[in-house]
Amino acid sequence: MENLQIKNITQHIIYIKDNKYNMKYISIIFLFFSSSCILDTWDNRLIAVNNSDKKILYHWQVNKYYDTIIDSEYCNTMGLYDIPPKIKAKYIITQNKWEFALKDSFVLMFHVFDPDTVKKYGICKTFRERKYLKQYVLTYKDLEKINWKIEYNSK
Repeated sequence: MENLQIKNITQHIIYIKDNKYNMKYISIIFLFFSSSCILDTWDNRLIAVNNSDKKILYHWQVNKYYDTIIDSEYCNTMGLYDIPPKIKAKYIITQNKWEFALKDSFVLMFHVFDPDTVKKYGICKTFRERKYLKQYVLTYKDLEKINWKIEYNSK
């Protein structure tokens, strides 16, 4: 009886081992098709441009049009992105295309910060006290009008 159980176990192991390669191919094909569907929802039209002579930091979020205050509830985990002087930086929203993210009465809030201010006061105090250099509040139509390019000029 033990011999029969060992033989059955051995047959199952060989079967699983043989199917391991089939599973790899199936997994690769599945990932290829699923990732191509996911990648189709990415939108990289929006470009942020720093026309100033100094490095800037920026933060963006999508809010209802009447709520243009930076959500600082989780400020310690929020990311600020930097753009060196005279450089453009693309960024991508990974969940939706802009037309879906900014539907109804939603707007894109884009805030520009001085790195020295953030260093001096910390990210939370900078957000709470609105110590930004510039705030942009843009609808989908606004983004179309500016050809998907937010330009920061220090003047």
